[in-house]
Amino acid sequence: MKLIFADSSILIVGSASSSSTGASRVVLTMAEIGLFKLLISEQMLEECQRNLYKKIPKAVPIFNDIIDHINVDILPNPSLEEFSPYIDIIEAKDAPILAAALLVKADRLLTAVCESLKYN
Repeated sequence: MKLIFADSSILIVGSASSSSTGASRVVLTMAEIGLFKLLISEQMLEECQRNLYKKIPKAVPIFNDIIDHINVDILPNPSLEEFSPYIDIIEAKDAPILAAALLVKADRLLTAVCESLKYN
């Protein structure tokens, strides 16, 4: 089974969207029906909960339902030693996300935002 690591943008947009056919919601539905194993880190889970409670509280029950029912594995956060090599290629705050996806050998890393990538 393919391993797909999703960042918080996929989970937040998928939970907050009123559309069942938006890309982020479709990703979550695909995981729910078992087309792949969805992976997130503890950091992603905490970030989603914090942002939803603060910015879109009506989406919290949807998010909780999604986490309870989709095919998701919540992975431990990588150590500083594991994510520090990636700080030069991605925003420092996102380096743990990239490291977590690489450490678990995810087939894909999904995000709804690409601004954190650094281009030389």
